[in-house]
Amino acid sequence: MNKLATEQSLYLRQHSKNPVDWYSWCEEAFKLAESKGLPIFLSIGYSSCHWCHIMERESFEDQNVANIMNSNFVSIKVDKEERPDLDSIYMAAVQTITGSGGWPLSIFLTPDLQPFFGGTYFPPQDRHGLPSFSNVLLSVANAWNGKRQEIYQNAEHLKRLVQDNIGYHRTGKGDWSKEMVFPIAVQISSKIDIKYGGIKGFPKFPQVPLFDFLLTSYSYKNDERFLKAVILTLDGMANGGIQDHIGGGFHRYSTDEKWCVPHFEKMLYDNALIAKLYTTAYQISNNDKYKQIAEKTLDFILKEMSFYKLGFISSIDADTDGVEGDTYTWNYQELKTLLSDEQFRVANKHWSISNVGNYEGKNVLNVLYGFESINGDDQQKNDVREIKNVYKILQKVRTQRLQPKKDKKMIVGWIALVVQALSEYGTTFNKGSLTRHGEQVVENIFRYFDDKDDRILPHIIGNDSESRVTDITGFLSDYSELALACFGLYQNTLKQKWLSRFMTLSTTITDKFWNDDNGVFYDTFQTENLYMIPNDTLDTALYSGPSSATLVTLYMYSLTGETRLINIVDRSIANNSNNMMNYPSASGRWLSTVLTSEHLQQIVLVGNRTDEKLQQMIKIANDGFYPGRIIVQVNRPVHWLPITKNKVNINGKPTAYICKNFVCESPVTSIEEFETLING
Repeated sequence: MNKLATEQSLYLRQHSKNPVDWYSWCEEAFKLAESKGLPIFLSIGYSSCHWCHIMERESFEDQNVANIMNSNFVSIKVDKEERPDLDSIYMAAVQTITGSGGWPLSIFLTPDLQPFFGGTYFPPQDRHGLPSFSNVLLSVANAWNGKRQEIYQNAEHLKRLVQDNIGYHRTGKGDWSKEMVFPIAVQISSKIDIKYGGIKGFPKFPQVPLFDFLLTSYSYKNDERFLKAVILTLDGMANGGIQDHIGGGFHRYSTDEKWCVPHFEKMLYDNALIAKLYTTAYQISNNDKYKQIAEKTLDFILKEMSFYKLGFISSIDADTDGVEGDTYTWNYQELKTLLSDEQFRVANKHWSISNVGNYEGKNVLNVLYGFESINGDDQQKNDVREIKNVYKILQKVRTQRLQPKKDKKMIVGWIALVVQALSEYGTTFNKGSLTRHGEQVVENIFRYFDDKDDRILPHIIGNDSESRVTDITGFLSDYSELALACFGLYQNTLKQKWLSRFMTLSTTITDKFWNDDNGVFYDTFQTENLYMIPNDTLDTALYSGPSSATLVTLYMYSLTGETRLINIVDRSIANNSNNMMNYPSASGRWLSTVLTSEHLQQIVLVGNRTDEKLQQMIKIANDGFYPGRIIVQVNRPVHWLPITKNKVNINGKPTAYICKNFVCESPVTSIEEFETLING
């Protein structure tokens, strides 16, 4: 047993019985590498990563491979979900070296932590143009022993290239203008698969930040191309096997263009973001299907990924007992045995089941070719009723199967995404219990937040069966998404405490993470033992930390009017403008923030929140999707909230002030006038 057995990370503990002398990312490992003059082999992955498990079985559990590693390297294992800063830095290095990235990330470092060679998955034997891992190890060891000076020179050159690649000190160079946003939305819309949705080609990812941008664009421009692109995608995802039709929730991504066969892990952030996206789509389209999918996805999170009222766990594995997708797929004969002849007929019609299957001889259930509506003749109505019985049978069978492992670490930023989804759904559909659940979760997080001294937020608040806070300091995305969760809770409940906590977090973000010299938000303010300070600006499956921080700062500006804040927003956007122009598909939140900054609408409601007329105004203000709309409710002006200055109720009646970029219309007290102005 190596040194990983006592680690809190499930991923690290999974490697504790490898014959490899693994270390975690720690001073002991760095000093050992320096004292022995050995290079470091750094392996980065996560517990639900299928190919991480494959490489472990093929290589890290092999004694011969372990002997080579133990003799020639100091080997370090890192959980990318624990240390996204390390993952960002060294992924950028591997992408610079090879042109691509992924997990497991396999990278070789000098004892002073400079990368000089790397890749992702390496097989046990040479195949498909990839060298075996053993040969890679021996080649690197020989180079280290014979060409060490050259390695250090190349490492310095690589560092300069990596800095360029991950966006240090980017500027727009005068080419950027806000008028480019809608043409970019048109450009993205043209890349949509008109048959199945999503970006053309495969694999296909949900890419929520991108589709959120298209919905934001539609809300301001009313261009049907933007809405159609999203609807095609949401329908394709809903019908395909990427949605778990039996157990609920969405898998990580689709391996094919039809959304049919997924990569089976389930991530908390995917499901949170997808639930919120379907809720937004409902707000725009009033399509009940999207309400149902959002509800089903949130039900899955609350049932399978909730950790009491404390938070939500990070992921569910793709593999079951070493077999990818085994819990989720169905054998043809198994279904014939489980179901009556009539039930099987209907199931076959609904899911297009086959004897050869669509995934390694088994069936991933999807409704790409099935029926969904109860409208139609009596036969169709009977089929729909019967398929409900089939679902119940298969759901029972699924619960009796061996289940994939769950990674029970609770990551603050990911939990905050769930709270955002719960809050938005709760308000949209009058489900106050969901909003209250989100409030309880955030209250738990704030137990660990010191807002009196250093305002330090942890990155992880629990692991396994214990609620244990790790010593890993929160990253920009943790602070930013929690701030947005508090802002959303305030918009949906108008409870002052959530506004106060949003403002505290927002101030912390600009104080700790903003670098005024370079005009960028960095992903961390803790820089010990970092090769460089990460500034990962591109949206991936998640919103990037800097893009979310910029949106937080914009909302803070909308409440305070502080010139410093809007200057930060403008500089942050300008310094990411090259990405928006050159990588628009990975700049969704940035582009949405640009639009929102141009369409701020501040609504100040003065009066008692329990007043019936004020409640009507609140309901009208919250109806629909208006990302630039900011609602504030006070009984009287408050000094700490400048947007409320000189705003009082008229004749003792609830009074509304509607402002655009701090320029306000005359106050109104009637519901009719309010509704006319707010939608004007």
